[in-house]
Amino acid sequence: MVVHWGNRFLSRRDAVWVLVVAGSLWGLSEVVLDAALRAFLPQVRAGVLVGVGMLLMGVVTGLGVRPMLLLAAASIAVACRQLAVPMLGASILCKANASLAVMLQACALVGVASVFGQRMHERSLIRGIAAATAALSAAGAFWVIGLRVAPCAYLMSFGRPGGFPAFLGREGLLWAAMSGLAMPVGYRWGQRVAEGAEAIRAEKSGLVYAASAVLTLSCWVMVCVATAYGY
Repeated sequence: MVVHWGNRFLSRRDAVWVLVVAGSLWGLSEVVLDAALRAFLPQVRAGVLVGVGMLLMGVVTGLGVRPMLLLAAASIAVACRQLAVPMLGASILCKANASLAVMLQACALVGVASVFGQRMHERSLIRGIAAATAALSAAGAFWVIGLRVAPCAYLMSFGRPGGFPAFLGREGLLWAAMSGLAMPVGYRWGQRVAEGAEAIRAEKSGLVYAASAVLTLSCWVMVCVATAYGY
């Protein structure tokens, strides 16, 4: 066994599958859900996407994967974002800030989880506080780094004296609220998925892996289609 987080043990193969599926779902949300939110709810777009990412990272940790490995899932999500580079010939900077937000979110949760340690398994409240802290930290880092990478007009509007606290008040608190709610829910879902998968795998282990493969492939197909249409 290579993975141990909380009270669960995962084999190397299981951990890889969990990360691939979660990363693919995260990437799908970053591409498809992002497009929908831009059209209908642009004011809360970033907060919702951060919440979805935190929900999926909660599922992964609930399944028993160590937080450090969340960086692998985030990298897969970034790969989905960056498909516009080979498919459309876009600049890598086109999706730079979106990719940066994903990686900062995962890095921040890894850092906060290392501080809280096994206490994150004890209570939902602790998991919520940890996720909110990570999201707020990621928002602060995003303001600092994003303004120097490939700032959009919206982010540049906060590049003024007093812009940092204004950004944290507008985006940081929203990211923190969405993450604080999503992480405990995702963690609990992860626990339930683990219990169900263990019961099925005891009799039909191939079914679990086949379903994971189909889900992953479906995500990538939808991401490719959405990217081809310019989303």
